[in-house]
Amino acid sequence: MSKVYIKEFDLDNVIIDPTNINITRKEYLDKLKGNSKKISYLSWCFLKEIVLENYNIDIDNQKLSYNDYGKPIIQNIFFNISHSNNIVAIAISNSNIGIDIQVVNDKIYALSSYIDKTLDKYELTKRFSAVEAHYKKNGLGIKKSNIKENVIVDYQEVITLNNNDYVLSVSFDDEIIDVIYK
Repeated sequence: MSKVYIKEFDLDNVIIDPTNINITRKEYLDKLKGNSKKISYLSWCFLKEIVLENYNIDIDNQKLSYNDYGKPIIQNIFFNISHSNNIVAIAISNSNIGIDIQVVNDKIYALSSYIDKTLDKYELTKRFSAVEAHYKKNGLGIKKSNIKENVIVDYQEVITLNNNDYVLSVSFDDEIIDVIYK
């Protein structure tokens, strides 16, 4: 079974404790600034909580392995993280999984030249989020060349959190998915 966890964080007053994270993740965080660094740190802490709760594994004491495209795996636990604004979405599974969460707003129109100028902001966000989740499933990442693709993901919904609409897209190999709000 694949599970998706969604949580809203308060980014004010976040104190990053570098002793509280895996060394590989710390090196990644050292490259970030401001709210990007805060939300990435909180995302990792949230992932740690989920893996400990579901698998009784402290991921900071584990060696990360990587698939052929550099996507991290922890002891055959496949995971993927996405965030938008202060919302974090984590997908976890026993097989490949990709997730994307995107706030629906007018900034998405910058992508319309790559996708389709006739789509409204909801449809543009759905299309972009689906492509992102699809390519993240295998660790490929999104490129301008594949933004134009019209992929179908295994799960997609529009959710409202903190007075904003978000598109949540998940691409997975399992037959069942459970979405949990924390």
